[in-house]
Amino acid sequence: MTRSASEVLRRLSLVLVPAALTLLLASCGDRGKVAAPPASKGAGEAASPAKKAGEGAPAAKAPVDSAGSASAEATCTQIDIGDHEFLGDLDFDPATGAVVLTVTDHSTGKPFPHTKAEAVLNLVLASGTAQVKMAADPLPEDPEGKSSRYTLTDAALKGQKGLKGRVNLTIDGKLYVCDLASGH
Repeated sequence: MTRSASEVLRRLSLVLVPAALTLLLASCGDRGKVAAPPASKGAGEAASPAKKAGEGAPAAKAPVDSAGSASAEATCTQIDIGDHEFLGDLDFDPATGAVVLTVTDHSTGKPFPHTKAEAVLNLVLASGTAQVKMAADPLPEDPEGKSSRYTLTDAALKGQKGLKGRVNLTIDGKLYVCDLASGH
């Protein structure tokens, strides 16, 4: 390899490696630590406003069964929203029944604030099917009237080993139906 070609590769790696790490960490990275959202009064009712950044509880540790082994751990699943228009980071903590959906721009990995709406989870649970609504819970940096995050805490989700089903979400007037199992 010539000196100029190796210099080009070195410079490219200085740009590409940090960019790849940024995208990796932005997707289910910091948001992968599930902090319980405000408790709702029941399935389908809106959650109260969220705490400011930095005030959320740390991720709950996985519950331990009688044999001392961890059971049903918190998960973060990336879901494709639209045809690679957006990504959804879906954080679920089975210890608390907390679910947090953060919508990000597919190309930048940054939260994508959009006109407030609700997200509806259509879930297949061990006990049957359930439809639960997630309330818009804007991040501190989201503009007024917009949200890039949705939250829910529901006792019916406690102890579930994962979430299976779909999420229906309207982003700026367009309805998206996303399969939770497809991932990204």
